[in-house]
Formats: sequence, C-alpha cells, structure tokens
Amino acid sequence: MPTPKASVTFTMNQGGFEPISPNNPFECSGAVMSLASGDHGVTLTGSGSNQQLNVSIVVDLEFTVVSQDSGVNYYPVGLAVTLVGSGDKTGRNTFPSGSFDTTGSGSSAVVSLTVKDLKPTASTFNFVVAVQRSTDGAFGAIDPKISNN
Repeated sequence: MPTPKASVTFTMNQGGFEPISPNNPFECSGAVMSLASGDHGVTLTGSGSNQQLNVSIVVDLEFTVVSQDSGVNYYPVGLAVTLVGSGDKTGRNTFPSGSFDTTGSGSSAVVSLTVKDLKPTASTFNFVVAVQRSTDGAFGAIDPKISNN
C-alpha cells in the first residue's frame, strides 16, 4: 500500500519575505501554512506564528510555497529539523529521505519538497524550510513546527 501524502502549502505574505544576510543571519519570513483537505492523520492547529503541523501516521509531507507578490516565486530548497527534548535531535531517523519535484517552467514553475515522516510517535520538532526568491536568488526561511503524536 502506498504511503499517504499530506500537501502543505506556505503562502508567503505580500512583502513578507525576509532574506538571510550577514546583518540579518536568521530572520524568518512571514508565511501562512495551509493543509490540503483529505490528509487523514495530519492536521493543522494554531494560527499566525503559532501554527503547528500534527502528524499521527507514517506519511509523505509535501511542502510548496506560493506567493502573494505578483511576478515573484519562492522555491523550497531545503529542510532542517531539530527535536524538542531528547532523542533523534536532527530528525535523521524520523525524516530519513526527501526529494524535490518541479512542475511548470519559468515564472509559473512550482517546486515541491517531499519528506517521509516515518515515526509519528510522541515528539515535537522545530523545523525550518529554506526558500529561495526567484527574482534575485535571495535565501530566506519559514519556521513552523511539526508535532508527531
């Protein structure tokens, strides 16, 4: 039986992108997380900067970023996780693999990052999705939470 997929979309607020720079080494960009309906075992709670993705099944988590800024795309280019508490600190056992997929081209290209959540046990991860802005190549970060329960 194939692993179910949960599609998570981050909508970058208009003007909400904060590039990482030497003067601003880790500023998180303003984005709102949404979850496609029908993703059983995966829910979204909270609002604003307190959003949390809750996972209770083995699932592929697909992340995409859409923009409210006209003519600007944001592409996920990486994911970093750290466990809150003791155990799998870097998430390598919980999230062992990932892949990128691109659909479309040019200004209509959509890049998705998919990671497999293999251990939906009681643990909470802080995670950062690294994103790149299409207009100038600047890097930024989106910083929500994942709770496995």
